[in-house]
Amino acid sequence: LTSVVSLVAYVAVRRDQAYMPRAIVLPSIASGVMWGVAQAAWFEANKRLSVVVAFPIISTLPGVVALFVGFTLFGEFRSPRSRAFALLGLCVR
Repeated sequence: LTSVVSLVAYVAVRRDQAYMPRAIVLPSIASGVMWGVAQAAWFEANKRLSVVVAFPIISTLPGVVALFVGFTLFGEFRSPRSRAFALLGLCVR
C-alpha cells in the first residue's frame, strides 16, 4: 500500500517528467505478484509445518534457485574462481 501511495505521489508531482520506462512496468507488476504468492506460501508453510522445518527451506531455496537460474540461463560463473565462491556459498547455507 505504501509503495502505491508513493508511486501516485511521485507521478502527481513530476507529471510528464516522471521516469517510468514502459519496458519495466509489466516485469515490476509480475515481480510483485510473485512476491505476494511467495508471502502467502510462507504463511501456509508455517501453518502446516513447524517454523523449525519451514524456515530453513524458505531461507535457503530462493538463493539456490537464483544461483541455478543465473548459471543455466544467464551464463554466470564462467571463471573457476566464481564457481568456487558459488560452491562455497552453497556449502555455507
